[in-house]
Amino acid sequence: MKYIYFMCVAHIVALEVGPLFLHGCRRKVHLHAPRRPDRDRRPAPCQAPRRDARKLAASNRPLPPPYAGLPNTIKTGYSRPQSIDLSPGRRARRMHSTQQIQCCSEEYAMRIAVKEVVPAFVGQIDDFPFEAMDERVIGELRAAWTAYPILRFRNVAIGDREQIAFSHALGRPVLHPRQLQQGKNEEFPEILVISNKKKADGTAAGDLGDGEVNWHTDTWFVERPPSAAILRAIELPQEGGNTYFANMYAAYAALPASLKSRLVGLSIHHQTVIDGRGEVRLGMTRPASPNYADWPGVDHPILRRHAQSGKTGLYLGGSRKHQSIVGMAQDEASLLLDELWARATDSAHVWGQEWRPGDMMMWDNRCALHRRDPFDPGAIRLMHRTTVEGERPMAAW
Repeated sequence: MKYIYFMCVAHIVALEVGPLFLHGCRRKVHLHAPRRPDRDRRPAPCQAPRRDARKLAASNRPLPPPYAGLPNTIKTGYSRPQSIDLSPGRRARRMHSTQQIQCCSEEYAMRIAVKEVVPAFVGQIDDFPFEAMDERVIGELRAAWTAYPILRFRNVAIGDREQIAFSHALGRPVLHPRQLQQGKNEEFPEILVISNKKKADGTAAGDLGDGEVNWHTDTWFVERPPSAAILRAIELPQEGGNTYFANMYAAYAALPASLKSRLVGLSIHHQTVIDGRGEVRLGMTRPASPNYADWPGVDHPILRRHAQSGKTGLYLGGSRKHQSIVGMAQDEASLLLDELWARATDSAHVWGQEWRPGDMMMWDNRCALHRRDPFDPGAIRLMHRTTVEGERPMAAW
């Protein structure tokens, strides 16, 4: 009997004390285990390090997409917003406390809201906070611009100085060649004046006049074509003068597989002598050779990979009449280029901006073409444009 009693007591003790002993061992091992280096360096929630806005603006690194409107998500307080799934049946990770998460959700509420006009192509931002541009606003702007290469800003009430500051947030402003001629702004050199106004002596007070402007991407004939163009409406005609944009991502995606394969490795030679209006550029002389491949110029790949989105698009530049393809006979190149331009400007890939007071457009020259309608010469159209530097086109092969 004593033996049986002893065994029962031992069994009860083992059931009661054993788990506590094992838990203490585990806790002891856990406390003495080395901490993960990545967790040591990770900033605590709601205490994300603030970086200088100018450094962020100068970088071309891609930023995360906008998170506004995502269902069942919150934003954590790490250096970049992260979406955490709170759907039923899923565990939210990296949560420290309900209070901290609520704090972070409020802190990372989006400062700008983007309305989708055309999926993955055109977005609209109403009442952009030009007067309160900080690191977060610039980051959200960059993310929106990556998601929507064409951005329309409505209810814009700023001047030249604010427009230049806005351009600086995206990168270093560069001068358009026409800013050395009719489009020059005496007070702000960064501004390109686009207008059909006349000066007192009858000369042009701006560039491009009142006629049609053909399909092109800005300043395609330089080594590093610009990334962004920002065009702000100041005076508008009653009708006409609309701007149209063609999606080069969609144009490439719609190409037959055989044509996509044919374009791999091909580059267009963009001559630097004749501009889009057929005029000889400032400081240039028209060569005697009828072969455009022999003219001075730069070569850019037809298939271009976007530096931020990583997507592939057609990059055709402008001035179709004077283009050639590197290493290809002119007759063969002309047929191929005609086909590419026709496909790129197909109405299926085109969206039109009908201007109204308070509008400002920002477009990505690396993945879009644009053109303009003519308008009544008796009406006035005055626009101010700034341009942001880009990178050398990267081949998508």
